[in-house]
Amino acid sequence: MSRTYVNAYTVLLFVYGFVLVLAAIVLHSVAKGDVESAWSLRLVRNIEAALALACLAVAVLRSLGSAVAAPATAAISIVLSISFPFGTAAFVWWLVSIRKRERPAG
Repeated sequence: MSRTYVNAYTVLLFVYGFVLVLAAIVLHSVAKGDVESAWSLRLVRNIEAALALACLAVAVLRSLGSAVAAPATAAISIVLSISFPFGTAAFVWWLVSIRKRERPAG
């Protein structure tokens, strides 16, 4: 049962990473048309793209069973806590359920 939770969190990171990629693509197309707010849209787009890259990288590390997956998961989960509401929900789920079920590093 505990591996199911851990694997589900990996799937969540993959899905959330792809959703963030789609959001960055949409923001890219919106930023082209609106000149006045283009700088702020580019900023948000770049943040979304960085979060997407981080989510996907950690998901790949977790799926490969890498030794650095646990600290990377902790880092991305904490960073996702500011991404309200879905990132915050993922962080709370990781904090309450996933963290204690993961294999200890080493």
